[in-house]
Amino acid sequence: MPPDAARSPGAFGPELIAPPKKKRRSSVERAVVWTVIAVLLVLVLVELRHARIFDSCLTAGVDAVNQKVSVSEAEIKTMITGYSEVEEKKDLPMNQLSASREEKYTYPGLFKDRFIYVYYGVVRDNEPADVLAVLPEAIQFFSKEEFMGLGAAAGAGMPPP
Repeated sequence: MPPDAARSPGAFGPELIAPPKKKRRSSVERAVVWTVIAVLLVLVLVELRHARIFDSCLTAGVDAVNQKVSVSEAEIKTMITGYSEVEEKKDLPMNQLSASREEKYTYPGLFKDRFIYVYYGVVRDNEPADVLAVLPEAIQFFSKEEFMGLGAAAGAGMPPP
């Protein structure tokens, strides 16, 4: 007797009942399922590729700024590649870096857009501006009152000279 067969009592003794046969999927149904799986796999691979390009550019920029005394605009632009657009802001309000200019590099993803913010120092005597920071998030800007309050708060705990 096959191991998957079940016995059922009958009038003349136990009878063997065959297990129900599995319904075969139609070829159209299989094609639809495998197409959906393939499309999802492609979407995940594309998103992974965008994330890796973003991570490598961000890491290269951050490492360069952290390891060198000064990084020029030309050097940082060779490290940051693969972006879709650049948005530049000049004459920034007061901020914690004392940056005068910001460039925002956009890396679009299918599920999430990623950004690299590059902050430049003040340009003096027509020299190229140095890169102050490369960050994945924008820095905080202060109003004049907030900036003056921060300076006063920082000096509040200091003894008079």
